[in-house]
Amino acid sequence: MSEEQQSIETTEEKPVEESTEEKKERKPSTPLLDAAHEAAKRIEEANSRTEELLGRMEQVHERMMLSGKADASISQPQKKEPSDEEYAKDFMEGKIGFSK
Repeated sequence: MSEEQQSIETTEEKPVEESTEEKKERKPSTPLLDAAHEAAKRIEEANSRTEELLGRMEQVHERMMLSGKADASISQPQKKEPSDEEYAKDFMEGKIGFSK
């Protein structure tokens, strides 16, 4: 065999190795992987939006605490005034007396 024939045979026997750039460009793509990547992307976007909203809620809460309005929406239970019928019934039963 001549040297040319040997070099041809050796190149045919060895698989051609891909460069790292070619490996990066060629990614396996299946519908399942594509769906997983899309889901991960949506989750990351939702997480970043949630973090943003949480920060805004914390700022609002801080402002309310500093302004003294944090507990303003909580009211004490109102005492129920008895109706005329209830008052008359309680008076007749002796639960309510004369007040002078």
